[in-house]
Amino acid sequence: MAKIPLRKKHLVSHFCEAGLQRAKNLIMHSSLSSLGWADGGADAVIDAVLEVLGPESTLMVPPFNYSLWDEVFDPKGAPSHPGAITNALRQRPEAVWSLHPSYLIASAVEQTDNLTSLKLPWIRENFELLSNQAAQLQWTHLGYLRRLVEGETHLRMQRATQRRIKATRFPVIKALEQFDWSWLQKINRVQIQNLFRLNFITHKANVIFLGGVSLGKTHLARP
Repeated sequence: MAKIPLRKKHLVSHFCEAGLQRAKNLIMHSSLSSLGWADGGADAVIDAVLEVLGPESTLMVPPFNYSLWDEVFDPKGAPSHPGAITNALRQRPEAVWSLHPSYLIASAVEQTDNLTSLKLPWIRENFELLSNQAAQLQWTHLGYLRRLVEGETHLRMQRATQRRIKATRFPVIKALEQFDWSWLQKINRVQIQNLFRLNFITHKANVIFLGGVSLGKTHLARP
């Protein structure tokens, strides 16, 4: 008797009957052959599970792709031992790997979509790069989180400054970094640049620039 292929809609129906739609985060350790003949193979099974879970949930699988005989731990390069489903998920472009050598987890959560929804663009663009640095330099979890938050905060401060400058509608934008020190022979550059630290505000002192016309007093005095 010929086997009847399980199409995606059948898989979705069976997974709903199993109650997967109630799961917020799901760790799946399953054999593809035990499900029967899945039309579309492992990717069809993964697509069906993700559809049932919904966009707010996370699908995880244990690849178990670390061997004690490997000289270098490579979570992305080593094949998955449990089978086709975990191997298919780990190769997806949206997959994210944990960095634990003996309890590795591959996740199909759309991290970038979630971070976009939360309006965290800097973290979205840099979390994978920083996670690799964290593994290499052995940062703590709090250290990794602190760097992510610092990067996002710095970006927001930059954008806020740009919005304020744009709102002023200055005819010309002049930054202190653009000041030409080369043609002023008698100016004390070190003393002037020390004023940029704004310590005179703490001491409740005044700063007055005196000089001829077109020497750059207004440029230096800009906040």
